[in-house]
Amino acid sequence: MRKLFVSLSVALIAIVMGGCGSDNTPAGVAEASIKCIQKEDINGYLDLLEIDNSKSKDTVKGKEELAALLSAKVIPALRAKGGIKSYKVMSEEINETGDKAKVTLNVVYGNGEEDEQVADLVKNENGEWKLKLGK
Repeated sequence: MRKLFVSLSVALIAIVMGGCGSDNTPAGVAEASIKCIQKEDINGYLDLLEIDNSKSKDTVKGKEELAALLSAKVIPALRAKGGIKSYKVMSEEINETGDKAKVTLNVVYGNGEEDEQVADLVKNENGEWKLKLGK
């Protein structure tokens, strides 16, 4: 009985510590990003992004600046809608070369509003799917 309790405790801790963790699929990363925003875990969300400042002048320079933007704009707007009540992956499309994907999610907010979100993802040099910033 004690071994069962210890095993269950370890499993629960692993789940809780995983927070916004994801499996390495486009849909898994997209879902993890919604979970992070739902929990207001900005650092967890930022870890899911592929940030390459060298490719675009419009890309936010640095995670600190992006974190400040999320905290100042996105989180208050989300709270005004009553937070995220639920979400569902509607589709996952991976390109022919297997390095880019689009995931469409349906998001339901606490105030009853629904929204369709499209997440663009890229596979990085380590083979990990990451959310693509910008166009």
